[in-house]
Amino acid sequence: VSYSAGQILFRQGDEGDAAYVILSGKADILVDSDNGPIKVAELLPNSIVGEIAILCNSSRTATVRAASPVEALRIRKDHFLRLMREFPEMTIEMVRVLADRLSHTTADLIDARSAK
Repeated sequence: VSYSAGQILFRQGDEGDAAYVILSGKADILVDSDNGPIKVAELLPNSIVGEIAILCNSSRTATVRAASPVEALRIRKDHFLRLMREFPEMTIEMVRVLADRLSHTTADLIDARSAK
């Protein structure tokens, strides 16, 4: 799927119907706040996004917006889950990605609370 700079891949609160692998370009992860959207991360090529809503069977936890022209591989929920069942090494890599994100988020939270 191709996106122009500024285009939305998906919005916070949307149904988690697919995951995306960024093939080229950059995208921003934005979270809604009382003061408007806050950029919490940047996606670079080979990044995966949208998998949390699939794995947790929940709505999107953030908005993803193309920061530059983006080419992405869109993997439907049913295909994504089937790939995880058929390729355990993919599941292990997913766990690593999620654990790394959790570690960074925890460190950011500690830094934010320490700054108060």
